[in-house]
Amino acid sequence: FGSNKSPFSNYNQTNKSYNYSQVRDNDDNYSQVVADVPDFKNGQRVKHNSFGNGTITGFIGVGEQKKVYVRFDDFGKKTLMLKFAKLAKI
Repeated sequence: FGSNKSPFSNYNQTNKSYNYSQVRDNDDNYSQVVADVPDFKNGQRVKHNSFGNGTITGFIGVGEQKKVYVRFDDFGKKTLMLKFAKLAKI
């Protein structure tokens, strides 16, 4: 407690490296996932079996991890995994 030294002073960011090529080595799998999911757009009206009608308000993620934000008329805002959501365009 008596030291003015920052707790982060021993952290050396230059020792940290990332191999971004590993992130993109599944491009073939990614295209298969996208082909199985309908093409939705922001502002589009959709229907869900449990939540009813709603409007897409946004997306996050890519591939199998892609999520869709939908504001349902009777259930409010929900975040759904796009590959499991079974949304239909209306």
